[in-house]
Amino acid sequence: MFMLTKEQIDLIASDIKGQGIAYSHLEDDLIDHVCCDVEQEMDNGSDFNEAYRTVKERIGTHRLKQIQKDTLYFVDIKYRIMKDSIKITGVISMIMLAFAAIFKIMHWPGAGGLLVLGFFILCFVFLPVAIYAVYKQNNKKYTLIYIAALAGGISGMIGILFKIQHYPYANLLILIAVIIICVFVLPGFFIIKYREGKKSTPLILYIMGLFGLTSAIVGANILKLMHLPGATVLIILGMVILISIILPWYAYRSFKDTKSVSARFIYLLIGGMYFVLFSALLAINKPFDAYKIYCESDNIIETTTAIIASENEVLYNYFNSDTSANARENAERTDEINDHSDDIFAYIDNIKVRLIMFSGEMTVEEAKACVKNIYLIDDTDFFTLANFPMIGENNDGMAYELKKTISEYRDYLLNVTGSDEKSRKLIKKILDTSNPDDPVYTWETYNFYDCPLLSAINTLTAFQRNIRIAESEALYSIYKSKHDNTLSGGNIINN
Repeated sequence: MFMLTKEQIDLIASDIKGQGIAYSHLEDDLIDHVCCDVEQEMDNGSDFNEAYRTVKERIGTHRLKQIQKDTLYFVDIKYRIMKDSIKITGVISMIMLAFAAIFKIMHWPGAGGLLVLGFFILCFVFLPVAIYAVYKQNNKKYTLIYIAALAGGISGMIGILFKIQHYPYANLLILIAVIIICVFVLPGFFIIKYREGKKSTPLILYIMGLFGLTSAIVGANILKLMHLPGATVLIILGMVILISIILPWYAYRSFKDTKSVSARFIYLLIGGMYFVLFSALLAINKPFDAYKIYCESDNIIETTTAIIASENEVLYNYFNSDTSANARENAERTDEINDHSDDIFAYIDNIKVRLIMFSGEMTVEEAKACVKNIYLIDDTDFFTLANFPMIGENNDGMAYELKKTISEYRDYLLNVTGSDEKSRKLIKKILDTSNPDDPVYTWETYNFYDCPLLSAINTLTAFQRNIRIAESEALYSIYKSKHDNTLSGGNIINN
């Protein structure tokens, strides 16, 4: 097989370039294609000049320009489709996330589904297409940086979704995203910009910009979300560098020759303002006073519960030591009440343990210690919501089983109290599990939806207090039936 010499290849390349082929990728492909055809003709016995003339006649005088025109048109169609896909998927995902936020605020059903679908479109349709479009515009250079940007973006968005929905591994996904972006993407981006700018901008500004942006991202997304020390310092440091040094410099370089105020400049200022507000709000410490109030409230409820339990213990001892008529029957009934009451009390304690374990990485023993001493719960977990463990994604959280358990316990006590209307009325009231008048809420969502961790624990502790009050009322109902007495559990507590 004949092989063309370098001079012959250069001649073919020069002719093709001379026909106005400007699309570099197509130019290389055409040179390769023509060279192969010429070599094939030479294999059939023609010399180079004859073979090249035959190939040119076969292609035609203006055929190469038409090929370029058709190729560019085809590429342009694909590019337009890609741009339309970016616009459409971006708008659709933003609309879904906006409606999801409204549904969350209004406590309407479907918010979780809209969030998941919106983030899915954003992560797996919009983001890959958008990054590929930018990658193509930059002549498909720096492939690893674009791959890292895609991986970091997807990991970060899924982590945010998991954080909003209180799914597991949210912090891990956000941590992975921050590491990828801060270690690979941002340094690579700044190095590229510095080289492409032909080093006209002082290196120190690029270093300060990288440091400021990395500090703000790490402080906000790792230290603050994971309650580690130093978050506020890093957020404020990054914010000061970016707003007081980098932003003014960028605005001056970009708009110094602009004779009128452009939309880009306005958007830049608005974006800077939101960045400052977001960073400042993140840097604000959580309200310890509210944390302290919830802890003190829980202790007060537990103290009241302990007093009622001690009164009940007196009555249990009385029934067990009674030797009068029907004493055995009454002792069996009260022992059964005691067992039921202790079981549901322990059941609610177990819910507290699971709720505390969900809020942070704790062992069962550590969570049990927090149940006994609520001050052991870190005040940084104060705003952890009880939505996911108590309500669940599909209304399958612990609150639904809790309602069923309390309702069964209430019905049991009502059966024990018989015809004692006063006791029955009090038990129905304090163990009421009916839905509130507001049709937006159910019993479960009214007590636990968008409820901070300590508030949910307060609610559970109040349920335990009510269990002891109802238990007391049932015991006094039995006592009254034996002694025809008008005393009640409520009277004893007030005294």
